[in-house]
Amino acid sequence: MVGAIATLFIYPLDRELLGLFGTIVDVGALLIPLVIVGLGSASIRYFPYFKASSSTRNKYLLFLLKLLVINCLFLILLFPLFKHLSIKYSSNDAPEYAKYFIYILPAALLFGLGQFFTTYLSNFKVVTLPLFLKNLYKIGMPVAFLLVYINAINIQNGIFLLLGVMLLSVSILGGLIIVRAKKEVIGSEIQQEYKKPSEFYNYYFWAFASSVGSMMAFKVDGYMVPVMTNFTMAGDYRMSVFIASVITIPITSVVAIANPIIAQAWKNNDLSEIRSVYLKGAKNLLFLGAAMLFGIYILLDLLPLVIESWKKLSHLKLIVIVIGIARLFDMVSSVNGVIIQHSIWYRYNSIFVIILTVINILLNIILIKSHGILGAGIATGISLIVFNVLKSGFLYKKIGVQPLDFLTTIFFGCFIVITYLIYLISTSYDAIISIPVNSIISICFLLFFLCCTELVSDTRKILFSLLSKVTKR
Repeated sequence: MVGAIATLFIYPLDRELLGLFGTIVDVGALLIPLVIVGLGSASIRYFPYFKASSSTRNKYLLFLLKLLVINCLFLILLFPLFKHLSIKYSSNDAPEYAKYFIYILPAALLFGLGQFFTTYLSNFKVVTLPLFLKNLYKIGMPVAFLLVYINAINIQNGIFLLLGVMLLSVSILGGLIIVRAKKEVIGSEIQQEYKKPSEFYNYYFWAFASSVGSMMAFKVDGYMVPVMTNFTMAGDYRMSVFIASVITIPITSVVAIANPIIAQAWKNNDLSEIRSVYLKGAKNLLFLGAAMLFGIYILLDLLPLVIESWKKLSHLKLIVIVIGIARLFDMVSSVNGVIIQHSIWYRYNSIFVIILTVINILLNIILIKSHGILGAGIATGISLIVFNVLKSGFLYKKIGVQPLDFLTTIFFGCFIVITYLIYLISTSYDAIISIPVNSIISICFLLFFLCCTELVSDTRKILFSLLSKVTKR
């Protein structure tokens, strides 16, 4: 909510300043895999072997923390080379680019620690609070931005404030882990003993390759846009990505919840549980994401009427549409990556993302040069769609299930057609006409699939149940 308010009302005030803050945050997030390597997935996959008593859990945690320290030291040693190359070959001639690039390092370290702590806590089915704390910087960033904008503090102190919020969230997450470490038995002892450290390290490094590939495939634009353009365009692109990515909020929680469930299901060879988790989320997430995207389309037409700073940002809508459709397809694919990562085929995740890393980097280089930030959005969109097609096709071959049945495909295809129609209406008519017309089209489309088909029967039951409670009151 804070991020949305900041994107709508605060960040457009100074898009260049947003580009500077966004570069530190986005490139720091890009380096997360170098901090946690494969600890995120490994900490979940092998936790069931150690969860029966506090002593075994604490030994396992200590082992993971030692690896985490080694990873942090490795990044610290590697960063000067990364900084040198990023500045030497950059097209961004702003003096702040070279001056403040060093702050990407502490941001990356804090992001990595927060990611690891959050992932480890999910083993205890503790999800909501860690996810909130991990994203606490999204509150700190607009506060720091505003203080710099009104000249209450300088840019450097604004960055310090942002990093301080990150440090606070990591400290609280560490405290939660300490509290959980003191708990006694949380489950029955698993009979199968873990006697193969080589298996752990093998999985650890394959998970690292997968996470690096994922970041490079889907977040490299956050690095390449400020490097190849300027901070103003980077600020515009960051706002577009945030707006389009709002629809992925539900899938973030679903993945966090599904991780330990799927890991345990693979341990028990419970394919029915895996299929259930996979399929239940796909259709409902698709419908919810489509509804949210329609709302975003209407909002982007409304904003220039009520906020002066948005009158010069009409070019963002097409970028939002491109990224939004790709994100929606990602939601349709649901938790396919999680299923593969915890299976015996986890290496394929790494292979897929390594291939896509090369493709996405090349696409960004080519398309940013020819189409600017729209090119970055197209490159990311293509990568997301191809990546999920590969994973979904792989799972269909291995366990005989895929999220796109006939009705789901019809819905997704119709959504793309409706989106194109809405865009044409928005660009052809004044907002006074386009907003009500597009609203009616969107609502009719959603109501038809909600009430007249079995696409999202679970969502329909919940909505009707809530509606009946409200009407009774």
